[in-house]
Amino acid sequence: MQSIERHQVRRSRLRQIVLSLFLLVLILTGNSAQALNQITVPFTLRGMHIYVNGSINDKPVTLVLDSGAGANVVTPQGAAMLGLKLGRPGIAVGAGGKSTDVHMVTLASLEVGGARAEKQTAYIIPLPDALRCDGLLGTPFFRQWVVTIDYDACTVTLTPNGQFSPPANAVEFPTEFKMDTVHVQATVDGVKGLFKLDTGAADTLTLFGPFVKKNGMRNRYSPSIEIVTGRGVGGLLYGDEVRLPSFAIGPYEFKNVASTLSRQTQGVFADPDLAGNIGEAILRRFKVTFDHTNRRLYLSKGLEYEKPFVGNRSGLAVDYVGGVSFARSVIAGSPAALAGIQEGDSIIGIDDGSKDKLQPWDLRDLLSGEVGTKVTLTVRTGAMPPRAVAFTLRELY
Repeated sequence: MQSIERHQVRRSRLRQIVLSLFLLVLILTGNSAQALNQITVPFTLRGMHIYVNGSINDKPVTLVLDSGAGANVVTPQGAAMLGLKLGRPGIAVGAGGKSTDVHMVTLASLEVGGARAEKQTAYIIPLPDALRCDGLLGTPFFRQWVVTIDYDACTVTLTPNGQFSPPANAVEFPTEFKMDTVHVQATVDGVKGLFKLDTGAADTLTLFGPFVKKNGMRNRYSPSIEIVTGRGVGGLLYGDEVRLPSFAIGPYEFKNVASTLSRQTQGVFADPDLAGNIGEAILRRFKVTFDHTNRRLYLSKGLEYEKPFVGNRSGLAVDYVGGVSFARSVIAGSPAALAGIQEGDSIIGIDDGSKDKLQPWDLRDLLSGEVGTKVTLTVRTGAMPPRAVAFTLRELY
């Protein structure tokens, strides 16, 4: 699910919202949260997305914590379940560059782990099917507390503004807000730029097209694999998967980073003012604290800090639409291609043909396994009978 921009079009009737990979960017206001002591709630990490249990209008919901979303979001399915009354219409433009209709709604209450806010503005926006959630907790949620994400413990801690003491072992960074999403200065391959911090992006690092072009990066790295890299609001995402020699945030430097050079020409990933998007595969290497009130970020090393970065090891770009996973793109000469998987093939089973392992995040984890892992899938081409295919994961770049 990845930058914030807001544009006004026909102000009396329409607000255009620009979203990134599963994120939305919009400046919103709402009543402040109730006073509370520091609370800690558990989360579940699925496909590198942070899922928390909460409630909207006192009804239980499953929400994704998304620092790259400039607004709180409710899915159309979630809105129907909650019986929300549609408000002002608008248009959302996602990372895929295409627009989609949205509606503003007012939430009587929004609660996570006892932290409760009332009369909150949100937007009804269709999210990629693979997220499997009722909505997103975006910047308005982050602004009401200091938010600490502990990936090792799988917890989120909410501290009231004014009661937060910075961790003694953390490095402090100033942050900047552009169109209501949070950004930090970082350096990629020796070049400085402004990067969005995006807990809603289930990838490592994406460099935006204008930044790539300006710094002559498109043909700098080899091997380079052009492929569908994901799906966001507004459609599919395209880019080149490469290994970057170096990426650094302050004193923290990573080597051999599996990254994407975006090929988007419209939408958030084509923003000429930003260098790129920092996703979960980097953020989960830290204990991360967002202090939006004081415009500060705190990072301290987590257990996965030294873990090598995993690239595409199967050659498959898997999409998930309408409850079905299928091969959106297949890299020529890759393990999946040599096994006979074709673009458009449905993936209907894993190993023994069972469907209970086919959640999008489970399939992603399987295809990102250790080099040398043998994967067996049950696939179907069109109306043909299902067939089993097997291949062994290896590094492609």
